[in-house]
Amino acid sequence: MATELVFSWAVPEDLAALESFQAAAYGADSVQTIPGRTRWMYFAHPLGLHVALCRQDGRIVGACGHLPQIVDLDGRRIEAAFGVDFMVDDGHRRRGIGRRFLEMRLERFALSLSTGQSPGMLALYRSAGAVDMGSLGVATFRRRPSVDGPPRKSLRDAVLWLHGLASGGVRQDGLLAESPAAAIDAGDEPGDWLRWRYNGPVYGDYAAWRLGDASAYGRKAGEKRLVTRAVGPKRAELLATLARTGPARETSVLFAGDALRTDLRRAGYHLGATTARIMAVTLDPSLAARLRPGRLELTAEAADADLLRSPG
Repeated sequence: MATELVFSWAVPEDLAALESFQAAAYGADSVQTIPGRTRWMYFAHPLGLHVALCRQDGRIVGACGHLPQIVDLDGRRIEAAFGVDFMVDDGHRRRGIGRRFLEMRLERFALSLSTGQSPGMLALYRSAGAVDMGSLGVATFRRRPSVDGPPRKSLRDAVLWLHGLASGGVRQDGLLAESPAAAIDAGDEPGDWLRWRYNGPVYGDYAAWRLGDASAYGRKAGEKRLVTRAVGPKRAELLATLARTGPARETSVLFAGDALRTDLRRAGYHLGATTARIMAVTLDPSLAARLRPGRLELTAEAADADLLRSPG
């Protein structure tokens, strides 16, 4: 006869047990078992330790990490939580563990967000009254066409390049200052959170850019530049300058939100959609009334969109 499942929030002393559970559940070659990743993502998070655990007979049989982040919803700043690295032992699935983890998240946070779900998790969010905020968009600017590669890729790159050539709106404006992410002055932005996110011990490949009062963070992967954060009053000009300068042939931004969509369009990016949907759940009726597609701004720095990769 199965003994009772016990749910709790992790405490600092649970690190070793959680790492052991992840190694067994995900496998030794998984992203989740990168040395130092679990400690950094959860136990060193400046907004606190928020990992939901399920135990049976004292052994962890399920876990869900939460990445808190301050989000802006119609001018209201809210601490939201993204559930990530959710895993349950094979022998304990279909016992309501995922539902209880979601309940725990809503007991602790005003807003629960998800930017990518399995079909089962999507059904769980919908059964909990989640609001579908729409799909995550992807904005791309191709600075130069491809010179090699398969025909389909060359055609795709040519279409993006021609779109950039034909686009109107803002253009590059002034000199772009670039530095390692660790060196930039956070100014009035959430400094502790930015240092944690972009100057942590696991990923050391981030850069920062500044143009006037606008700033951005991102990384280079091959011939592509991936922008994971862009803020400030001259954001459109910064995005245009990033797209048109530097060695990268292509610049892309994963995004959500009407205001950011407008800035990306003004900067000349080609706008498309991904298959990932943004689901939002809250127990606050006044907050639920504000949840509409386009009102919540997100980029790849949110949740784990840029963290499910190997370092380097």
